[in-house]
Amino acid sequence: MKTKTSSPKKAATKRGKQLNLYTRCLPVRCHDVDTMIDLLQLYGEAKQWRFERDREQPAMEQPKASGGSFPPLSAEDLAEAEKALEDKSACLSAQSRMLESSNGLIQRMLKGDASAAAALLRMAEQVTWVLQLQYRSAPELFRNHIEFMDRVPVIATLRPGWVRRAEESVRCLNLGSKRVSSRLKGSAYKTEHNPCRAWAGWALDVLEQNRLTIAYWQEIPAYLQAGNRPDLELELPPQWVIKSWELPALSKQTLSEWSLLVREMIRDQVPEFHDLPEFKTEIQRIKARTRHRDDVAAGKPLTGTLQTALLDKIVNAMRSIVV
Repeated sequence: MKTKTSSPKKAATKRGKQLNLYTRCLPVRCHDVDTMIDLLQLYGEAKQWRFERDREQPAMEQPKASGGSFPPLSAEDLAEAEKALEDKSACLSAQSRMLESSNGLIQRMLKGDASAAAALLRMAEQVTWVLQLQYRSAPELFRNHIEFMDRVPVIATLRPGWVRRAEESVRCLNLGSKRVSSRLKGSAYKTEHNPCRAWAGWALDVLEQNRLTIAYWQEIPAYLQAGNRPDLELELPPQWVIKSWELPALSKQTLSEWSLLVREMIRDQVPEFHDLPEFKTEIQRIKARTRHRDDVAAGKPLTGTLQTALLDKIVNAMRSIVV
């Protein structure tokens, strides 16, 4: 499966650049740095625009609750809210600039530039060192974010005991405790000879990522619809993306809801998935079943039958890997 959104730079059309804010389900994973930077920059622009718009509205225009039970915000409250919004906007801008600058180094490094690799390594070392100090002194700054991550920067040192200290930091921060991957058995990653299990893990990962894209949809569409960035045209997500926002946390009890959406997602994103080479052996087994032999011999089309049978196998693999 491929976790990727289409980049505005690469999706030019006659009417404008199409923008997808969802993750596609494809058979091979990859990471598109350009797309990540584009979306982050656009998200930052949208947050800044919303902040400026809200700040320009006079305090008297604030809606009052019925019955007057909630009075308008005081000048102090408004100033505090404005400061918080400015801080968030500044952080988004700084993060976007950092990613943009590091992307140039990444592209050079991928072409074999040793100096770019060294520069990235020094940058990572410095940031990781500072983060490590904060992990131990103020873990509350990170915990809510790291619970949704599957890795954190932890530096290896020559000082004895660094492995133990790193493990303590990761445990304290509850790394990945709210990610789908934290609810999968170790066998979920033994996929070399089991394509259905591989697709089961990939599908769960794609759905999880789309559950988190709701933040983009809360900010970016309104920004574009208001006439900003006329060069961009928003492409609405498939229904399975919208449904993913309402999925409960993954568990044995909620797996049926995830399974239904996995079926819909794969059919929508990879319509001819049964023709992929990795499923050749599984398809042969399905065709060899007693109830399909006559249809195969008669040359009847079995597309729907094959796809349903493969999806059943993928869903069964999901049941076997979820804790």
